[in-house]
Amino acid sequence: KDNFYLAAFHDEEKDTFRSNVFFAPLINRNGFDTTHMIHIVPMTLPRRFRDKDFLKKYEPLVKGLLASFGAAPSTIGNDTARILEMEQQLVDIGLPDSFNDFSESLTIRELANLVPSVPWKDYIENALSHKKGFEVKPSTRVKVPDERIMQKLGAMLEELTPRDTANLLVWRMFIRFVNDFMKTGAANDDLQQDPFAEHCALGSRSSRKENCLCQIKTLFPEAFDDMLIGKYVSKTTKE
Repeated sequence: KDNFYLAAFHDEEKDTFRSNVFFAPLINRNGFDTTHMIHIVPMTLPRRFRDKDFLKKYEPLVKGLLASFGAAPSTIGNDTARILEMEQQLVDIGLPDSFNDFSESLTIRELANLVPSVPWKDYIENALSHKKGFEVKPSTRVKVPDERIMQKLGAMLEELTPRDTANLLVWRMFIRFVNDFMKTGAANDDLQQDPFAEHCALGSRSSRKENCLCQIKTLFPEAFDDMLIGKYVSKTTKE
């Protein structure tokens, strides 16, 4: 639960955090000190959302993927328009594509005053409930990035209907997953540089084959060798 890949993750090599949910509680794994603290990671957006030419390609992508979900044709147009409208609100807030500066330290009480739209105690305890006996107290301290961005994002969250919130979160998680794992972008130009391409130092226009091999080497480092052995080495030699 502290590394729910579809929603948020920590790039340990670069010490940067990304999130597809409004506020993701993640634990840092490295840094200048040895203290592991809860980091509250606001939602992040690819830089390309500020490119108007890209947005012209992006709308058909949203419609096409919603259709592939089996959405009713009568609702796809409205759902697409609303998702794009909410994502534009996120762009206007100034969300970056990742966060790396968590210089602010707040107590849960201070965090609740900063962003009152989130039930912080229950939310963080549920997110980290696998740790037996874990409890959030008003004096528990967490690290946060830009407080101005957190306030604006919390204000937006407070205004959304439950349907809007669900549609936006499901879309953000799905499109990030599709981009990162399946290399399915607009006109062969992906939404963002995926973490596997970054990890394997692939170019911004890496092929799906290169991306798949990188995923195998990253997630299953011995599988590629096993496949080569399985296909090309004789049975006697394998034995």
